[in-house]
Amino acid sequence: MTWLISLPGPALLVVSLVAWVAFAAAVNRWLHQRSAAGSGERAGTVAAAYMTALGSLFAILTAFLINAEYQSLRQTNTLIADESASASQLAYSTEGLPAADVERVQDLLEAYLEAVERDEWRALASDEPENSRAFTALKELKSEVFEIATSSYAPAASTDGMQEAVSSLTSTRRERVAIASQELPVALVALSALAGVALVVNALVVTLRAGPRYTVVAWGIVVVVALDLAAILGIAGPFRGEFQASRDPVASLAQELRDGRYIPWLPGDSPDPPSRVSAACVPAEQAEQDAADGAGRPDCIEIGIGEPVRIGVLAWLSGDSSAGEDALLGSELAVDYLDGRFDGIDGQLLGHDVVLSVNDEGCTPEVGRTAAASVADEPDLLGVVGTTCSSAALGAADRTLSERSILLVSPANTAPGLTTDEAHERFYFRTIFNDLIQGSVVADFVDRTPGDRPVAVVSDGNPYSEALADVFEREARRVGRVGVVRLRTTSGSDIPSLDGSLEPSVVADRLAGVAPSAVFLPMFDPRCTELVREVRSRAALASTEVIVAEACQSTDLLDTLGPAADGVLASGPDVGEFAEGAFYAQAMRSGIERRLGGPPTGVYHTYAFDATNLLLSALRRAAVRLPGGALRVDRSALRSAMLDVDGYPGVSGPLTCRPNGECAQSARIALYRAPAWPVARTDPPPPAFSQTKTLATVIGTG
Repeated sequence: MTWLISLPGPALLVVSLVAWVAFAAAVNRWLHQRSAAGSGERAGTVAAAYMTALGSLFAILTAFLINAEYQSLRQTNTLIADESASASQLAYSTEGLPAADVERVQDLLEAYLEAVERDEWRALASDEPENSRAFTALKELKSEVFEIATSSYAPAASTDGMQEAVSSLTSTRRERVAIASQELPVALVALSALAGVALVVNALVVTLRAGPRYTVVAWGIVVVVALDLAAILGIAGPFRGEFQASRDPVASLAQELRDGRYIPWLPGDSPDPPSRVSAACVPAEQAEQDAADGAGRPDCIEIGIGEPVRIGVLAWLSGDSSAGEDALLGSELAVDYLDGRFDGIDGQLLGHDVVLSVNDEGCTPEVGRTAAASVADEPDLLGVVGTTCSSAALGAADRTLSERSILLVSPANTAPGLTTDEAHERFYFRTIFNDLIQGSVVADFVDRTPGDRPVAVVSDGNPYSEALADVFEREARRVGRVGVVRLRTTSGSDIPSLDGSLEPSVVADRLAGVAPSAVFLPMFDPRCTELVREVRSRAALASTEVIVAEACQSTDLLDTLGPAADGVLASGPDVGEFAEGAFYAQAMRSGIERRLGGPPTGVYHTYAFDATNLLLSALRRAAVRLPGGALRVDRSALRSAMLDVDGYPGVSGPLTCRPNGECAQSARIALYRAPAWPVARTDPPPPAFSQTKTLATVIGTG
């Protein structure tokens, strides 16, 4: 009977009609033969007496079966609606979790709903529910939810709602499997068929007695019997045949998850999430031909079945500074955590491995430009995390990648010039703060130094150094320190010759002659360490506050200078803000220490973790899912997905991305006094000074 139930409606109707018409024709022929023998009159009288009883019996039996199967179908549709409601509750309950966990749970929920939509009906129709991908997808989803629930950083409101929802999903699927295992009551179906046989035979006998003009009545009864029994068979399988339970609620919710409707940091009322291929996105072969013909450029990323998602990383890896390694660490941690664990085993995104293509950007425009061109040649590159140095990005890597519509998201570029109206490239973003904030906070701190002695700032010609020194000088004058001494130092062949540049020893001598109350040294190592050594060796500068910027806040300086570094102040992000985020303190920090064998050596890893996750999040929402798991996405849609981010709960702080590339709209900057710098420490030390400022306030627009 299963094969009958599984037939499409039209086919089932035709089979039923053909079978009953053939049966009726055979009976009619036999009756005419019997009628010739003279028994038709007596048989017709008997048949007429039974017609009402047989008709009532057939109607009652078929009505009971149709009603029972219809109720089963309604119950199944109700279960599917309840399942969609539970899935929605689970998606909503992720609010309050770290962003990486929100994405992870919703990815698994989406995978479960897709498995239900594509596999469940087929598996249940064949009575093999364990062969549905929904079985393993739900198991993985439950495991993830209950593991998050045991973590100490997850809020109780979120975990309670998630556990309740996933338990409801489990029980609902169990009920659905139970309904699918139910069979038609064979005895009742057989009895209905026998009643139909008797009714048809009696109708033909009565027609034989009444005459040919009543033949249409008999054949009408044959059609009614065929239709009723076809209806019973057609409605009997909620997961097979013509009258199946609707998958629309599941499919609709899965699409909403793909569009990011349940992501807390995305606008929920967006009419058209960036999840559709635009006209500019064409298949790779056509795009390559267009590019070769000069008719266009390949704006479409295509990630085939089994192919990895490729992310470029541009970091300063060739110098003596550990800043690039620290930024790279953040990207590696983001890929590691795709499976919900910092275990050294990379997870997957939408069923694809994620591969990091790492290049050294050299901390110079020339090397940055070359490295960007090299990584851009990677097939179907999603985007790039980098650079470490502003000098490698400004007018170099940012322009090279934007010309090819490739996203560049920096975890370390703080130079203000990268996001100005004049210089900003469309596909450039950053998750770290703008130095307009850092320079202003450092200026506020030096304003508190006693006396009326001037303050000094020393730059080294690097765009990062020059820009931060400019901001500090301007802000120091604003707060009333009219005596601001500006010097420039140079050291090493990687710094171009600049008019007025001085050797570190000469800079220190000049500073000793001025005896400023504070000196700010915004530059990378090793120049920073070299200059701090010279300054601390001058007796005339013994009472001068020496301040380095976040680019120099690393273990390199502390290890090189030893006790000579004591008392040196380092500005940068207030890591207490990271520690206040329980995810960093209770999960991510331990993952870092397992990977490094100790605490982190710099401050950029949190910003790189967020930058990498923002790229992956953009792919989730902008990708069009193709059969078999392949992905296609327009690069412009990726940029649009970045611009949708509003209030992303990053490990480094809340992020809201603007068209000018700024994602960190505010920052809490702290100054730490050595040796109590937060780098290479298990517990964050208290800062000597801390202040929160918004970018709008510093610029003067807020």
